[in-house]
Amino acid sequence: INTAISSVGSVTARPYIYSTTAKTIPSPLVTLSQNGREISSGATNYAGFTPSNAPFIVGSYTPGSQFYDGPMGEVILYATSHTDTKIQRINSYLALKYGQTLDQGTNPTDYLASDGTTKMWNSNSGTTTINGIVYNNDIAGIGRDDASALTQVKSKSAETDEVWTIGTTSATLPTDLSFNTWANDNGTATWSSTAVPTGGWQILNRKWMMQKTGTPGNLTMQVDVADAQFNIPEASIFYLIIDTDADG
Repeated sequence: INTAISSVGSVTARPYIYSTTAKTIPSPLVTLSQNGREISSGATNYAGFTPSNAPFIVGSYTPGSQFYDGPMGEVILYATSHTDTKIQRINSYLALKYGQTLDQGTNPTDYLASDGTTKMWNSNSGTTTINGIVYNNDIAGIGRDDASALTQVKSKSAETDEVWTIGTTSATLPTDLSFNTWANDNGTATWSSTAVPTGGWQILNRKWMMQKTGTPGNLTMQVDVADAQFNIPEASIFYLIIDTDADG
């Protein structure tokens, strides 16, 4: 690929998963995606790379200029063609590993394990929507996927307004293809007295959904009540309320 196709927006100090694909059939096309969502595409004079026909550059627009100034968690290169499902599996691996939320817009994205069928996160609206409230913000998770060498025993979303850090109590995941993945409803950092027991109780206006796959084991959960981007008001004591019948 030797033609720039777009300048894209991003937030300073916030990590992203970027991926690019190129094809020649039925016509030349290069696409650029951010967290699984295509953000730009265009025809280009694409040609396959060989050791002699072009430099391959990561972190610079042209050789020796316009450098990227920041860390890169991982770079994955493939010299073979991929189906959409294979690309989704790759993005899912990266998203779970680095606490990234894949595109949950018009066509919400499942997080697929390496076998292509096990779902680390099921994005179907029948699963993520309860009483009209959608839980698909700040997705993060823990899990084990041996085929992709993934063992994630503790995690927190990379989004700046997430406050939960969750991990396995044993710091291990004994079973392959086992996951706990969670997301929130994008509620505010305020207390509410609606639909709570009498006696002065209040409930946070943000709620979380957790999906379990396989047998990940017991969890240890920690919440940051003084997060700069989601500063939970002070309280004398905090309790975790679990909605066991999933009615919201």
